[in-house]
Formats: sequence, structure tokens, C-alpha cells
Amino acid sequence: MQSWKPGKRGIRPNWRGPYTAGLGIVGACALVLLFVGSSAAAPTILKASPVTYKPPYSGQEIGTATLSQSGCGGSTSISVNPSFNLTTGKAFGADNLSQRSCGSTSDTASMNLEAGFAANSSFTGIGGKYQVKTTWVLTFSVVLVAKAGNKFQAAVALFEVEPIVELIDQTNGTGLGPSSYAHVLLAITSGSYVHTYSALHMTQYSNQTLVKTHTYLLEVYALIYTYVYVTAGTSHCSAYVNMGGAGKVASLTSLTVG
Repeated sequence: MQSWKPGKRGIRPNWRGPYTAGLGIVGACALVLLFVGSSAAAPTILKASPVTYKPPYSGQEIGTATLSQSGCGGSTSISVNPSFNLTTGKAFGADNLSQRSCGSTSDTASMNLEAGFAANSSFTGIGGKYQVKTTWVLTFSVVLVAKAGNKFQAAVALFEVEPIVELIDQTNGTGLGPSSYAHVLLAITSGSYVHTYSALHMTQYSNQTLVKTHTYLLEVYALIYTYVYVTAGTSHCSAYVNMGGAGKVASLTSLTVG
């Protein structure tokens, strides 16, 4: 189960994906950056029967970068800020983490990039069952490196890419996340992994029962999660995910609500 916390746009998830949440990442410092784009005027997205939307979309473009880091041997960079284009339905973002043990301590770094959009305004629940379905096509490249100093030391490099769909209950302050999980997740503890994922089709659902008197906000976005960890000693690792242009992109091809 994911934990949720208040944020700039309502109730935001402390999201690390369905499997990586169990890693127990605790950083000595945390940094959250919010990149806000344009908003296009349109009716609220809420229909009594299912309706499918395709680009161009309407809403508030959003992008966030969240970094947690502990130890003294790491470096982080965001080579492409997370962003979403309402006209084309394309999301972008790229980051790079590396960690090298300082010798006496374990060192950890993780980063979330989120790129998507929020509906123009909240809506009142219609009561009963309600579904949001998003369909994405993603192309991105990954480079993971992990090198343990010796057999008594450890290094981990991990990435996850996942589309997310959320209904945020603004009345009681809870977030209703996905009810299905379509994602790519990979971790290595030794050697290197270099790969380009081309035209991955992913569908994500949020099936919810909405309270008739509550107000809700809809958000959809693509998540890039990277994580690196080394134990004390001489280990090092890095994780790089590029979904930042030149054919590397997450495209929201359709959004069905109702």
C-alpha cells in the first residue's frame, strides 16, 4: 500500500511504484522541484457514460522532480526537466544518479520524475462505479551500472518507468491510485545493463467507487524512478534513464473516463 501526503496540487502520493516502495529509502536530504506549464480552458472531465479523449488534451501541465539522498559520494543530474505537452500528449524527462561509497558508510540516492497533467477543475462524484483508463506508448533508453568492491560489499542500481492515473478525493484528503499496474522495473547488483525500450504499449486503470457528495481531481502522468545504493567500502553504481526527446518520449494516446 502506498502512503500519501499533501502537495502543491492536492493529495500527492509518496510514490515509489508497487514494488520499490519496500526498499525503505530514507535520505538525509530531500528536494522537490515543481515545473508548471500552461493550462487550456475546457469543460471538466466527467461524464455519465465512458468518453474517450485524445490529443490535444485540456488541463494544467505539470512536472515534478523529487530527490532523496544520503551519504557523501553521490552525484545527481536532471538532463531534461519533466514536462508534458497538452497539444501532442507527449511527456519528457531524463535523469542520472551515481553513488560511490565514502568508505565508512552506506550511500543511497533516489529520484522521481513525474510528467503529465491535471484536469482543469475538480468535480463532484456521481456516486457508484467510475473508471479512468489511460493508454500510453513509451520509448526510452536505460543504462545501469553496479560494481561491488568485494564479496562482502554490495551495490544496487534500479529503474522503474510507469504510467500513473490518480483520482484525488479533496473532501477527505485521500488519493485513489491505480487499480492496475503496467510498468517496467529492473535492478542489477553486478555489471552493466544497457537497453532501449521501443514503443511499449501500456494501459493503466483506476476503478473506483465515488462518493456522491465528495469532490475529486483527476491527474495522469508518466513516472521515471531511479535508485542507487552502495554499502560501506569501495563499491559504486549509477542509473540513467533517458525519455527526453529525439525519439525518446512517453505519449498519452488516449484517456477514457466515465
